[in-house]
Amino acid sequence: MFVSTIVPLYQGFSSYAGMIQNAFFIEDGAAYLFGTLNPSNISSVVNLTVESVNLTVGGSPALFNTSISVSPINQGIFTVSPTELVVVSTVPYEHRGNLSAYVDAVNMTTGVVTKAAILPFFEANNLYWVPQLREFFNVEAEGADLDIVEQWSENLDGTFSMISSIGFDSGVLINWVNGLGYNATSGEIAFTAGGLNVAFTYLLKLTSGVLTNQSEIIYRDSDQYFSGQQYAYTNDWVMGIFHNGTQYLFDPWTGAVERANEPFTMLGNVTVCNGNCYLGQETDGIGTLIDFHASAALGDPFYRVEVATET
Repeated sequence: MFVSTIVPLYQGFSSYAGMIQNAFFIEDGAAYLFGTLNPSNISSVVNLTVESVNLTVGGSPALFNTSISVSPINQGIFTVSPTELVVVSTVPYEHRGNLSAYVDAVNMTTGVVTKAAILPFFEANNLYWVPQLREFFNVEAEGADLDIVEQWSENLDGTFSMISSIGFDSGVLINWVNGLGYNATSGEIAFTAGGLNVAFTYLLKLTSGVLTNQSEIIYRDSDQYFSGQQYAYTNDWVMGIFHNGTQYLFDPWTGAVERANEPFTMLGNVTVCNGNCYLGQETDGIGTLIDFHASAALGDPFYRVEVATET
């Protein structure tokens, strides 16, 4: 067993339910923590502190005080490599919505912060990192009848450039997005978005690696519901809709729907995540749930966080 001394960090970033509530990330043999050294700044961080602890060899953590300002109500932090975190945030104290956001990359070896991009719009839980592509997909959900999906590709210097910006579904007002899945074989992304009393699943095509809406598919059947949260790195089947006491699985790449044999959302008398926790299987059984905060490529040497395993 290895022992590390953890420097306590404080944060209160859960005022908006769509935001990540974890105080730390575990990936590639290290734990990454973020927040502030000052408990009085728990809900308004002007200078973000990030901390990395090696879980393989132990020892003293790497601690960096940055000049990054973080909104307590509209931000996201992503692990994009074992040594790099990306912090995305609107201006502190601004309410969530169609606001531009700064993208800052933090080198967890040197502490150097790089201004990586400025997003024209951003809402927590609507920006998705796809590690297989090393790209972000930024989905607008601002109540418009033709919202936008942007594709941001990582450059060699660690910055990001937008390579595609397209509209999707001109027939519905979009106010929220659930999550996003990527099919490397077909070159498609899938996500569910909706508004007041309506929710549809969308498939958009990547042509020569660039996102396009020329082959857009819209699933309007309520059972064809992609319920993945954050970025889903599963195989074909993902969590579908949960209604009338039955959990459904959904294959967005074919449109197939199948009843699950067990209600993944229930652990005894406790309801977990309203059905949005399932990201994939750690084993061949169908009863293993993986925490929806994970975002890593299948096969990466990361530490999975299990919500529950039923036998």
